[in-house]
Amino acid sequence: MKPKLGRTVWCIYEWSLEAQKVYALGERSFITDNYCKATVKDSQEYDYDWYNYRWFTSLAKAKKQIMQDYRDMYPFDYNAKLIQYGDDYYEIG
Repeated sequence: MKPKLGRTVWCIYEWSLEAQKVYALGERSFITDNYCKATVKDSQEYDYDWYNYRWFTSLAKAKKQIMQDYRDMYPFDYNAKLIQYGDDYYEIG
C-alpha cells in the first residue's frame, strides 16, 4: 500500500510505536517528516510492502503487531505491556 502525503501512519521501531506523518514518497518506499533529524532515533525509510508489518494506518493493528513481535521474541515475559507516553507514542515496558 502506498500512503498519501501528509497522512499519519503508525510506525514500529524496536519496541516502540509512534505516529508519524508521510513526508515524501518514492518508487518503493516513503519517509516520514522526522527523517534524518539527529535527535530522532527512529528516523528511517519504510517500504510500501511493510504495510501492516512495520507501518500501519490503524493504531489497533499496530498495537497487536508490536505485542505479537514482542511475545515471539520474549515468550516468558508475562508482564510486558504497551504503555502510552503521549497521544502519539507507545513503548513496551
